[in-house]
Amino acid sequence: MQRLADSPSSLSRYLRWLGAPAQHYLRIGIAISLLVHAGALAWRFGAPALSRPPATSLEVVLLNARSETPPETPRAQAQNQMTGGGNAERGMSTTPLPRTGESAETIVLEAMRRRQVQLEAEQTRLMTQLRAADKAGAERQAVNPWPDGADLGRDAEDQASIIQSAQVAALAARVQQYSAEPRKQFVAPSAEASRYAAYLDAWRTRIETVGTQHYPDEARGRIYGSLRITVSVRADGSIANVEIDQPSPHAVLNQAARRIVQLAAPFPPFPPDIARDTDVLVITRTWHFVNDTLETQAP
Repeated sequence: MQRLADSPSSLSRYLRWLGAPAQHYLRIGIAISLLVHAGALAWRFGAPALSRPPATSLEVVLLNARSETPPETPRAQAQNQMTGGGNAERGMSTTPLPRTGESAETIVLEAMRRRQVQLEAEQTRLMTQLRAADKAGAERQAVNPWPDGADLGRDAEDQASIIQSAQVAALAARVQQYSAEPRKQFVAPSAEASRYAAYLDAWRTRIETVGTQHYPDEARGRIYGSLRITVSVRADGSIANVEIDQPSPHAVLNQAARRIVQLAAPFPPFPPDIARDTDVLVITRTWHFVNDTLETQAP
């Protein structure tokens, strides 16, 4: 009986809902609108971000030179325009290492060379003056060997003349001895751009080649180090002297350095532009024994 009572009530509610189509359509519209907005929001947050085009980059380098013709396609920015050149790989821009100040050894060596030239010039000047004075005294004595009152001052003049002649003779002997010694040229790094450059480069190449070929077996893969060595080369290419100025703490490297110099000798004779005023070329370099290879550089 209860179910029969409820049935007319449910039926009546359904009939009333059908009888109100406006409300029914409104509810359907609201539901569809909510679904559409929810889908739109979900698509907006889930869509991938647009990728930006890559920014154009241009490398900046510093140049110590410039060219009058601007490059057609610059690959780097610099304070000067410079058309590409050299042996760098395509797409690579390089800049030279910064210049370092001269080492203390170079400064001292240059000062010694200037002092040597100054002393030679001073010695030549004194020699000229003494010879001129000695010649003038001899001429005066030849013209008037016995002037009036000569007995009073003759002894003093003779003594001064004897001393002056002795000074001239001593200085002449020193000049002759100095001239007989080999004319040495101490090559500093700043001089490598002059007439010595080609010879020094050939000397370096020979030393490094022989040194790498005869790398000490005791040091291979185990001992590394550096030393500074001075090699004196005669005009005919033979070795005049070998001196290690700053030895390596490893004795095997010091011994190997001397042996390498002897194996590399004799070196090529001096070219005419060096031999005209040089009997011995004194070359000082720093040797590096690294990775079974010998490398040298200016001290």
